[in-house]
Amino acid sequence: MVKEALRARDVFFYMGHGSGSRYFSRRLISENTINAVAILMGCGSVKLTPFGWGMDGKSSVYDYTVAKCPSVVGCLWTVTDGEIDRYFMALVDLCFSSDGNRTLTGTDGDDSRLRVIVEAMHRARSKCKLPYLTGASVVSYGIPVIAME
Repeated sequence: MVKEALRARDVFFYMGHGSGSRYFSRRLISENTINAVAILMGCGSVKLTPFGWGMDGKSSVYDYTVAKCPSVVGCLWTVTDGEIDRYFMALVDLCFSSDGNRTLTGTDGDDSRLRVIVEAMHRARSKCKLPYLTGASVVSYGIPVIAME
């Protein structure tokens, strides 16, 4: 089910502890082609764990990159659940809301349905009580992606 969602859907959301490797293995991720933008809202979901000086380390981001995932959004460090929920709801509202009056591309014409996800991430930070702690933990790896309704 997860494998199909990563391959066939445009966006894959995971909310929980870590990167979800408890529920779907790193092997399942890295051995498939992922077409979905992965949004992993868990503590340290994209954190890089170093192996030592001069070594690459390990991270779920590497698995998604090997699987040709266009973009991975996640948290670099531990965050509180209420704060990251507030951030995530703002991000979803900004990117995927049916309100056509909201535009994140800077234009009000026919492009008003297009939303740049990294700009929505930036604006969602202001919804956190601790924008420089919780909001700054969320980063994006990969190419800039535009959400289209």
